[in-house]
Amino acid sequence: TDNTAVTTATLSVNVNDTIGKPTVTAQDVWVKEDGSVQLNVSASLTNPHAGDVLTVKIAGIASGWTVDTTASGGTYDAATHTWTLTLPAGVNSFTGGPIVKPPANSDADMTGLTVTATASDGTVSSSSTATENVYTDAVVDPVTVTASNAVGAQDTAIGLNISIGASADTDGSEHVTKVVISG
Repeated sequence: TDNTAVTTATLSVNVNDTIGKPTVTAQDVWVKEDGSVQLNVSASLTNPHAGDVLTVKIAGIASGWTVDTTASGGTYDAATHTWTLTLPAGVNSFTGGPIVKPPANSDADMTGLTVTATASDGTVSSSSTATENVYTDAVVDPVTVTASNAVGAQDTAIGLNISIGASADTDGSEHVTKVVISG
């Protein structure tokens, strides 16, 4: 007695390619007016596989700021205000960032930079974002002071010829508020 029946069917199984979301952090930095500072970004792939590539982008760099990619690598596109670095396959993390410098004699901050890390395997990609700010501390620019020798009689007022020249300040944030005569 044969109580068994066999039926055959063809079944397709599709496995969708996925890639883990990369991690990204960005720390705020401070720079003195007319100075420069390296942006502080860390990004890494999670559960990397052969062929996975990490790209780091920083968008929102303000017009007038200088961007130096010598130490960080990558490229800066002044038209889009974006720095981009794509690491070769097999390099799973990045720490650093470009060096930025505010416009001359400016103490303007650069806030709201968007830092994006993207993991890609050539088919699919996944991204994470963070925000970074650059705070600029004002620095007083020197002024030119000139004075001429003065001569006068004892017990009488002697006119002084003192001239205060302009400083290198161009944003109007600095003013001479006091002149001290000593000696």
